[in-house]
Amino acid sequence: QEGAKWILVSEMTALPATKPGDLRTRFRAMLKSREQVALCGTRLAALPEDRKPTATIAELDALVKRADDFSEYVTTAGESGASPLIRASRLDKIKGMVPPPLALRVTVDDVGGTIHQQENLWTIFGASGVRISGGLILSYRLVDPFEGSVSKSGAIVCRTDLTSMKAIQGGESAASDCTFADLR
Repeated sequence: QEGAKWILVSEMTALPATKPGDLRTRFRAMLKSREQVALCGTRLAALPEDRKPTATIAELDALVKRADDFSEYVTTAGESGASPLIRASRLDKIKGMVPPPLALRVTVDDVGGTIHQQENLWTIFGASGVRISGGLILSYRLVDPFEGSVSKSGAIVCRTDLTSMKAIQGGESAASDCTFADLR
């Protein structure tokens, strides 16, 4: 996209520290409020039975339980290894950038290679009888992380020709042939 800044998802952890008022600051404020509600509930529970507002204590206990459940959910790491709070905080860091950045996600779909070994008259006299080739298929998506829209996606297929081991060891391997297939 014209003028857009790209941020690789793996680089999002290296972004600068967030500003006051960010998600982590708001989460800490929520935890502080939870502690104040819990303290209030403890004080009310310590009152004599005839002055104890039981409905209010139950409501406060329910609020504390909801805050604890929410806190556990947002701080527990998921399959990606990061908690929802960390993932949201990373997005919060890039929210104010102008122009808004795009996230590039690249997936290696398949890799492979071939070893071709031959024996003939030439290999008897010292010619290299081993040749190899390799290939790779990857897909990519360029995504607006705030709207979830995909602005570009596609696949790239790269392969090399059969090349002798001697040429590879000497740094003379054939350049790969890559084909780009834009899906969007």
